[in-house]
Amino acid sequence: MGVKKRFKNRESGIELLRIIAMLLIVLHHEVMHNALPVLDQELSVKKLTLQLFYFTPGKVGIALFFIISAWFVVDKTPSLRLSCRKVWILERELLFWSLCLGAVTLYKVPEERTIESLWKILFPLSRNTWWYATSYAIFLFLSPFLVRGLRALGKKYHGQCCLAMGFLWGVLTLIPNSNLEISLNSMGFIYVFVLIAYYKWYMRPFQTVTAWKMFLISIVVIFLWNVIVSFATVGHSDRIYEYLLCLEREWSVLSLALSFGLFLLFCRLHFQSRIVNSCAASTFGIYLITEHYYVRGILWQQWFNLSNWYNTYSVPVILLIVFVIGIAVFVVTLILDKVRALLFKLTIDRNKGHWFDVLWDVAERRFPILKDKN
Repeated sequence: MGVKKRFKNRESGIELLRIIAMLLIVLHHEVMHNALPVLDQELSVKKLTLQLFYFTPGKVGIALFFIISAWFVVDKTPSLRLSCRKVWILERELLFWSLCLGAVTLYKVPEERTIESLWKILFPLSRNTWWYATSYAIFLFLSPFLVRGLRALGKKYHGQCCLAMGFLWGVLTLIPNSNLEISLNSMGFIYVFVLIAYYKWYMRPFQTVTAWKMFLISIVVIFLWNVIVSFATVGHSDRIYEYLLCLEREWSVLSLALSFGLFLLFCRLHFQSRIVNSCAASTFGIYLITEHYYVRGILWQQWFNLSNWYNTYSVPVILLIVFVIGIAVFVVTLILDKVRALLFKLTIDRNKGHWFDVLWDVAERRFPILKDKN
């Protein structure tokens, strides 16, 4: 009863944003991983239009997905047991899709039938089959100590930490080809978490008009930057990737400003919808399916190769095709994960986390240091 009530009472504004974030990620992957080399096309309105999907939607979607999680973690009582329990539950879903999709891969691609592939299928978390899952699990393991450490720092030194991180990963990364140990990894999650914690613990909440400004200004700057870079790199298409990335990369000032502004706006949407909440619960499954290395190649290199339509149709039609494909993939994979969720409900979710609790209790008795309270 408690689980059902909690599910029913989840704020659907934030859950709707989770759905939008995953759709943005799917659209980004559709363009970035496509067989059509978008950035290598001749300068045109059509090329510029698709180019806008190349980085920003995915980077914003990633940031939104993590910001939603971080927003609630910062106020929870730090607990290694709770963090490990979350990783345990996460691993079950990873293993399910790794086994299912891995079996398909081995059947369809004989050359994948190696010991290396077997390790990758059996241990998707440690083998980094999905970077987000691995990085998030690392963050979860470290989060109890991160929260305690930030609390101990206090407002002044926590603020200085934000400034240092902001300079290192917000300012210096604006230099093309910067390599400052932050990318699609757990360091990015820690960086965003530190910023979110400071905002939520010590700052006055931004007004709605401020959130709108953050969102709209970021959109305008990103659009103008794409136009400028496109014209500046005519004849030098090999440079366009690095110049776009310096402003649109994951965790950049613009990506975070756009994401956080959007997050604040959706936080202020207060409504309840069981349909929205149910769909949002399977968004991570959409990522796991579409970003599996075999499925990703099938989707964007074979089935939905934009080269088939790029030179034939106008900009509005190409945009329509991109959105229809993205939404169709989103819906189909959502249904697939709902089937997975039903199987879990009928089997291992009857007593969710029970075996973890049993094993942790045994470990606590053997190693008292694991107890949260003395």
